[in-house]
Amino acid sequence: MNGDAGRGSEFRAEDMNVYRFNKAQADAVAAACSKDETRYNLNAVRLECGALVATDGHRLHRIVTDAEMNAATTHRDAPRTTAEGYEPANTVHIALADFDRIRKAMRKGDSCVIHYAEPDDAPGTWRADITGGASIEFKALDVGEWCNYRAVMPLDREHTYTATVDARKLRALCDAAIRASELGSRELVPVRIDFGDNFAAPILMTGESGGFDAVLMG
Repeated sequence: MNGDAGRGSEFRAEDMNVYRFNKAQADAVAAACSKDETRYNLNAVRLECGALVATDGHRLHRIVTDAEMNAATTHRDAPRTTAEGYEPANTVHIALADFDRIRKAMRKGDSCVIHYAEPDDAPGTWRADITGGASIEFKALDVGEWCNYRAVMPLDREHTYTATVDARKLRALCDAAIRASELGSRELVPVRIDFGDNFAAPILMTGESGGFDAVLMG
């Protein structure tokens, strides 16, 4: 077992370098990936033990596919190949173009398993095996040390207020703010979100460009 995992023999070493997800999870994380190919480190999806992560520098999506495995590792970045050969690690970065190839090959309800392949004619290759029968090979990206995205998550801050809302209703508020804005379709539509002081307080969303106010009950 990898030394970064601290849960006894619950996970084998080889489990830490196999990444599993389904079609819905792949679609959800890819939506936040940067489309700018010149930002190669963000134009990629990060495969962690038990999670998928993507960001464009303004938003970040993380999909936890195995909570126990994700909590059991520190997700160390490391090269995939060295002068001595393959070096195991806890993370893999896949270019969005390759990730999209995998997504397009998956049908609704399909799942995917990504693992290291290293065929004789293409060392350093990874393979995605899809339940529908497709198999796709790709080269992992060497992005060095990826951004420390956990630093922007407010989970451990001194003052954190939590509200649970219906995601569909929250999306409807955002859509309404966009429609109320007089800005062009390609311009940013700024909104201010005010949270109450407890979990049941309403959320106030104010459109700063279109005089739009909306309240979503907790």
